[in-house]
Amino acid sequence: MSRGRTSKYSRRAEPVKEPAETGVDCCRPTGILLCKSDEGTNVKKTVVFAFSGDPACFAHAMLNAMEMKDRGYDIKVVVEGDATKLLSLLRNETKPFADVYRRFRERSLIDSVCRACATKNGVVPVIIEQGLKFGDDMAGHPSMAAYMEQGYEVVTF
Repeated sequence: MSRGRTSKYSRRAEPVKEPAETGVDCCRPTGILLCKSDEGTNVKKTVVFAFSGDPACFAHAMLNAMEMKDRGYDIKVVVEGDATKLLSLLRNETKPFADVYRRFRERSLIDSVCRACATKNGVVPVIIEQGLKFGDDMAGHPSMAAYMEQGYEVVTF
């Protein structure tokens, strides 16, 4: 059975083939990189680069990272840009999402914090106090390419 679909680039409806017609499972996830764990099982490798200084956006990055960890992903988080300010703000237990940050920190999912952005935003002492590692291998910033060369899929928030 085919359905018609209009592309935003054409006005003509084009038939959409069902999976049985194409032999492709349209619901199967693609683009997931796998590597072997020490036990020989496949592990999905993902690094989340969190840039946004919006606490709600950062909360979504943290929640997604924790869920990926629960699902068996090899997950790392890199804190960049204005998100570095939140590492100071969210230490305050009265702030929204502070409880999420506490649980996130307990799981040790932050791989690095951008040295250049932490310096610009005046939070270097806070990063050191929390025992977090700086990433600075690309002109003071963490390198996405370095993670990709290790087989990580990059997701940005």
